[in-house]
Order: sequence, then C-alpha cells, then structure tokens
Amino acid sequence: MAVSIQHQMRQIGAAFADGTIDHAATRQRLVALIREHFQCSRVSYWEFHGEPGERIMECIVSCGADANSHAPGSRVLETDAPAYFESMAKARMYVCEDTLADPNFEGLRERYSQPGASRAMLDACLSANGKLIGVLCLEQVGEPRKWTRPEVMTAMRFATAISMFIARLNTLVTV
Repeated sequence: MAVSIQHQMRQIGAAFADGTIDHAATRQRLVALIREHFQCSRVSYWEFHGEPGERIMECIVSCGADANSHAPGSRVLETDAPAYFESMAKARMYVCEDTLADPNFEGLRERYSQPGASRAMLDACLSANGKLIGVLCLEQVGEPRKWTRPEVMTAMRFATAISMFIARLNTLVTV
C-alpha cells in the first residue's frame, strides 16, 4: 500500500522536529514531494517581505526545471505585477493556465518569455495570523496547463498545512 502524501509530509515535519534534518533539507524535501505529487515541472516556495504596495516575493527554495528566474534569492516586486499581488492577497490562490496570456503578468512578460520560465502556475498563499507570509508555487514549464479543481484544492490544503507548521515553529522559537 502506498504511503499518502500527507503521511510523507508529516514524516518530513517529524524529522525536522527531532533534529534529523535542518530547515534547508525540510524545505527541499517538501517541494520535491509536492512536485512529484502534482507531476509539474517545478515547485518553489517564496516568502513575502514588506508592506502592501511595496511587497517583495523572494524565492527561498525551488525544485525541478531550473531557470535563473527561480533560483533561491530571486525576487519579484509588487510594483512589477500589482494585479497578481492584489489577487493573491484577496483570494489566497492564483490559477494561471498561461503566463504569456495572463494580463496580470504584463509587467513580468519578459521574465515569462525566457527559456525555462513558467508557462502555467498554481500559486497558494501561506499565511499566519491573517498576514501573508509566503507562496507555494507549482509551475509548468514549456507549455500551458489547465489546473484541475482537485489540484487547486490540494494545493490550498498543502499551503494551509505548511502555514500551520511554520506558525508552530515560530511559536516554539519565541518561547
């Protein structure tokens, strides 16, 4: 019997909690597991910094098809894609079947027309205490992709689970 992805995620969390793996290994294992589950080109995790209107998303970890635009430390400015950031803040999800056709990515069009760039994205926000803290970004490189409703719902559940883990971790660190 195959082990569920939820069980595998709990195992990764337990390995981190008992000190078997560090933050970097935890993040890398989670995005690799999620990438395998969704059978997409790349999964990345981005953190939000700054206040609304001036936010920055910074890539923390990426697994899969490599592109310079998604290397850890890469950034996306809210001023380059204000409609995308606004949508993420309101809906907590962003489903994009084709980045080259999505008007909310107009300011990032050059970025998404590069070889190896995301062509379709399914982004789920992570939040703690009502504040956006990050984005789990599932990406398809090379061609558009129609994300299914079950995929959208599953991405949302994973983002919620990761948010809860981060919130618990932050509570432990401050105690």
